[in-house]
Amino acid sequence: MINKIKISLVFLFIFFITNNFSQKKLDPWIKLLKDNNCIVSFIFYSKADNYNNGIVIKIENKNKFTIRYRFTIIAKIETVEKEKIFKGELTAVEIRTGSNNNLFWIPELKGKSIAEIGIKKWKFYKPKYK
Repeated sequence: MINKIKISLVFLFIFFITNNFSQKKLDPWIKLLKDNNCIVSFIFYSKADNYNNGIVIKIENKNKFTIRYRFTIIAKIETVEKEKIFKGELTAVEIRTGSNNNLFWIPELKGKSIAEIGIKKWKFYKPKYK
């Protein structure tokens, strides 16, 4: 009887561990920034143009009002750094991602793999309409 209880406890322990790890794998987005209830995340896209790596950006507006955004994404390899400015507007509680929303970038690093991704000069603000 005690052996069955031990086996059951081990099984439950393994179930909870694997369940927690599998839930973490469901969200492939890597968060870069959270500011003013807005989140910027990315997914690394290997060989996006069959030669260079790419980055897919996701922007989430958790506010109950429209926001404007502007930020610079940085992609680095050993000695080379590329930057791109992203800007636009999101309505209340909106999420945007992908090339249809100009949130896809191939930094063209001559086929070398991106070593670091960063963000700088970010601004999220409520627009003032006339």
